[in-house]
Amino acid sequence: MNIDKGKPGFHGPDFRVNMIEYKLPTGWVFKENPDAIINFRDELSKIIASYNNSITGVSDDKNIEMSLIDNKGLLVGGLAGRTSLGVLFINLLYVPEVLRGQGIGAELLTRAEKLAIERGCTKAVLFTMSLQSPGFYSRFGYEKFGVIDCLPEGNSRIYMSKSLEA
Repeated sequence: MNIDKGKPGFHGPDFRVNMIEYKLPTGWVFKENPDAIINFRDELSKIIASYNNSITGVSDDKNIEMSLIDNKGLLVGGLAGRTSLGVLFINLLYVPEVLRGQGIGAELLTRAEKLAIERGCTKAVLFTMSLQSPGFYSRFGYEKFGVIDCLPEGNSRIYMSKSLEA
């Protein structure tokens, strides 16, 4: 990829955000969402985090949310996860087919891992399915630690982890 070094924003602290935006089609937007949209899952997660905090004495459960917005303002992909007790959990990662192969998924994953390390995490965990892209995660050092067969026939859930320590 050729980067126009003279293009504003391709240096400094926002470099990685700008790299993602640079790869998006005209009118599309990358956005980090530090404050999650309130819904049932969020509320239940807060209750469980409060319980865990009362036992561990550690209150560090924080969301990681990065969204890809198209030129019509619609959410079309991104990454959702959280950090808790030294572990990065990647819950969801999706890049629309039109944007695949351009390094956007890699940027999202790398950015989440960097943020997790800044928060004190030493491990990352996720699950994917055999019909999705387990090879993508393997390229970034994730290793299988469990496989569970599921539907449809021939599909399986693949549990993967990675050390975030240098």
